[in-house]
Amino acid sequence: MVHTEFIEGERVLCYHGPLLYEAKILKISNDAPEALETNPGSEPPFYFVHYKGWKQSWDEWITNTRLLKLTTENIAAQKQLKEVQKQRDAAEQQALQAAQRGGEAKPSIPGKRGPVVDSRGTKRGRESTAQMGISDQRRALERGYPEDYIRPQIYIAIPDTLKVRLVDDWEWITHRKQVVPLPRKPNVRDILAKYRRSLIDDKNPLHNPHTAQRPVNLTHEFLAGLQLYFDKSLGTNLLYKFERLQYSNQKQITSGPGSGDAQMSGIYGAEHLLRLFVNLPEMMSHTRMDNESILILQEYITDFLRWMTREEQYLFIKEYQETSGQYQNQAPC
Repeated sequence: MVHTEFIEGERVLCYHGPLLYEAKILKISNDAPEALETNPGSEPPFYFVHYKGWKQSWDEWITNTRLLKLTTENIAAQKQLKEVQKQRDAAEQQALQAAQRGGEAKPSIPGKRGPVVDSRGTKRGRESTAQMGISDQRRALERGYPEDYIRPQIYIAIPDTLKVRLVDDWEWITHRKQVVPLPRKPNVRDILAKYRRSLIDDKNPLHNPHTAQRPVNLTHEFLAGLQLYFDKSLGTNLLYKFERLQYSNQKQITSGPGSGDAQMSGIYGAEHLLRLFVNLPEMMSHTRMDNESILILQEYITDFLRWMTREEQYLFIKEYQETSGQYQNQAPC
């Protein structure tokens, strides 16, 4: 028998992402194979929990570092965490929107989130922000809105280092009147291809066995979708005003004789691809994705952004390009 401070059948509070949720302990083990696999290097005992109100597919093995007793004091802490998270989400969205628009005031970088649990990346370990979107949809249904009226919601947590990239990108272009030199190497197509290779390269020290096991057709569909959204939205959603003249000039070059079927994903690079993830939640809200598809998409996006963070030095330029006085006079500000 396993002796622990928690018992089977006990109702507890459990960290999932930065928030606390009510859960029930279904099983306790010191050596269950799945528990050892999903908590490598962690000390037993392991607890198999079910989150109240969630599907069984979210049940998972965790350690006691994520568990709290269901007390009045801890319930108050749960409510406080939820309120703090709402404020952080609002501040983050405001900062990223300002960076994308090139607003007058320099956007602030919100502080790091609370103790985010590093999971194996399966359906059980997806970011809890996706669950927040599902809760919003449930509330809308309860209030009598028809199901086909409710827009899908996806929440994208951009890593802090990439947030800094976004704000620096905004400052170089809108304040210093510089641009990303084109064509970029690596371009967006190169980046997506390199990411695809990283998923199957077991000699790569950053190789993730879980992501390598994803269905090939889903990975291909995800990357093809990213490239399509990038090519379709670059000219309308991903440029600052000061860059539009450069974009127009580039379009003329790529549409000239002998240029073939040139796409902007073969011209632009990581700087503009990163901006796509700021815009994706709004773009996806106009689709008819179900909740399961949203969660799968969020998992792929989260992994891709983590990979961009690891490959940051390779993907992003170190210096922007000075523009001429003629360009600055002709470019809209």
